[in-house]
Amino acid sequence: MIRNIFTAALVLLAFIPQAKSQPPIVVELFTSMLCPACPPADQTLLDLSQKENIIVLGCHVSYMNNARFKDTLSQEFCDIRQHGYVGLTKERRIYTPLMIVNGEHLFIGSDNEKLETALKSTENAPVQTIQIEVKDGDIIQFILPKTIYGSYRLWAFSYMNTRETAKYINPATSYTNLGAWQGFSLTKSFKKPDEPLDGIIILAQENGYEKIIAAGKLEF
Repeated sequence: MIRNIFTAALVLLAFIPQAKSQPPIVVELFTSMLCPACPPADQTLLDLSQKENIIVLGCHVSYMNNARFKDTLSQEFCDIRQHGYVGLTKERRIYTPLMIVNGEHLFIGSDNEKLETALKSTENAPVQTIQIEVKDGDIIQFILPKTIYGSYRLWAFSYMNTRETAKYINPATSYTNLGAWQGFSLTKSFKKPDEPLDGIIILAQENGYEKIIAAGKLEF
């Protein structure tokens, strides 16, 4: 009798719709400790990080550093990445705070109205999920989903959060160019960076600096 009830319960559960996880949304912020207009955008990025499906990345630029003051989180590769983005748009302005949603919506990071519009528009073109895990202690393995055939570039960013930088979430500390991808389902791997880090973010983008097709995040 008990066995029959248990079996019936399993059958019933099979017909209950399972909650689907929301597709990831990637929000990048190009910022600087030396930028007086950046704190509101930095706070917005911190707030967004509390949402389960939003992957945030803080990219601190180095071009605002000077002989007296330096952003201790600044990275030259953030300058290069920002120029890569802006070089593919009509605006062609380099500024902070610059926020970018899913690689295709660029706006001033403190403009909450444009942020809301950008987040809403992601429903029409959802980003696929990249599954990431650690193998053998120092190997990052990730599974790319099948998507539309195209020319994509794979990027991996490590980030490190510390008490001293509590108001800056997921500041990028290093990046790795993982090569080209055409959209086929594939499992790839690379060596975990030697530096201390709190997590890895992997992005797949059209033509390197355009629309993000797939994304994943792994916290350590």
